[in-house]
Amino acid sequence: MNDKCSNCGQTFMPEPSFYMGAMFVSYAVQIVLFLVSYFTINSIYPESGVDTYMSVMVVLVILTLPIVYRLSRSIWIHLMIRYEANKVHEKGLVN
Repeated sequence: MNDKCSNCGQTFMPEPSFYMGAMFVSYAVQIVLFLVSYFTINSIYPESGVDTYMSVMVVLVILTLPIVYRLSRSIWIHLMIRYEANKVHEKGLVN
């Protein structure tokens, strides 16, 4: 991960343990993925057992982990740091 944004100069690590809250965002994203996969499996194969659900969930977590990790960090920094376009132009970082 870069130290600063190339466009606005915002540091991606404003304080130690800043991204600890991203765990909660990641948890919420995973819950949404679980619910979508559960209802999809349930609508396609209504007689599925618990082993089918668990197998799909494990594979889903493994495949989406890198995406969810970056997405949750991105959502967290967007929730906590306010982007101000005027300051970016004042610093001369963007034309």
